[in-house]
Amino acid sequence: MAKNIIGFNSEDDFDRISRSVRRSENTPQTGQRQRRLYPVNTGGGGEEIMFQIVSADCTSDPKSAVVDILFRDCKKNKASEEDDSGQVTVYDELGCNFDEPEGDLVERKGLARYMKSAAGGNPAPECKWVVKFICCDEDSCG
Repeated sequence: MAKNIIGFNSEDDFDRISRSVRRSENTPQTGQRQRRLYPVNTGGGGEEIMFQIVSADCTSDPKSAVVDILFRDCKKNKASEEDDSGQVTVYDELGCNFDEPEGDLVERKGLARYMKSAAGGNPAPECKWVVKFICCDEDSCG
């Protein structure tokens, strides 16, 4: 017995279309909605690393540290600005992560993101590793 479905010539057309719709429900949308729900890292920043501090300079502005990279972006064999020994310099742009004596910061672990300042200027600001988070050690975090 044929189904009475307006706009379809046959039962087979309806079944084919309904299977297609069910399959596409799990497929990401396109356009602005896709970019909002499924952001794409297109390079030029957005990398993250997990690091361990080797040495710190708390006299510079902003404070900085040389770190060993423990984890990097899955799609990269080498992080931006990474040297041959697997190290980069990270910066405490917030001023609240490296607020301890330099010796106490050594061997601490944290996260950093490759970013540039939103402030304009001439020349344009350069990208650098900015500390997002640093783990507490047992003595400083109670």
